[in-house]
Amino acid sequence: EWSRGLGDVYKRQLYAGTIAYEYGGGGSTVIKYWDGATVQEIGPGFNASLHDGKIAYEYWDGDWEIRYWDGVTIHEITDNDYNDTQCSLHGSIIVWVGRPPGSTDQIFWCDVTEEGKYGSTGAETEYLSIFKFQTYLSRKNVL
Repeated sequence: EWSRGLGDVYKRQLYAGTIAYEYGGGGSTVIKYWDGATVQEIGPGFNASLHDGKIAYEYWDGDWEIRYWDGVTIHEITDNDYNDTQCSLHGSIIVWVGRPPGSTDQIFWCDVTEEGKYGSTGAETEYLSIFKFQTYLSRKNVL
């Protein structure tokens, strides 16, 4: 792909000689990752944020959600009824903007390690597994 030209490439992120980018055309845009030797398609998405071979990005499922690719598996970070956008990844921390119903924009964050920590500018924080993240926040009416 790199030798033929990039086609419709948008919003590139560079980290230590690797690149995450949006590649699209014909109404569909996917996140791709170049590790310096090969290109891998991650899946549908927008606004990739790359750090150390891992990618956080926005995904449309009727509203905007945040997903995280750990180099192997895609994880849903949010799954709610409002837009979560503007994600940024550094180390194991993802931050993004969400606007729960009846609220103003809030900055949410989570640590994607096994026993991560999460919170927002409008929520309490506590330690829990990333896989319990969505359920807990939904139960607390944060997401």
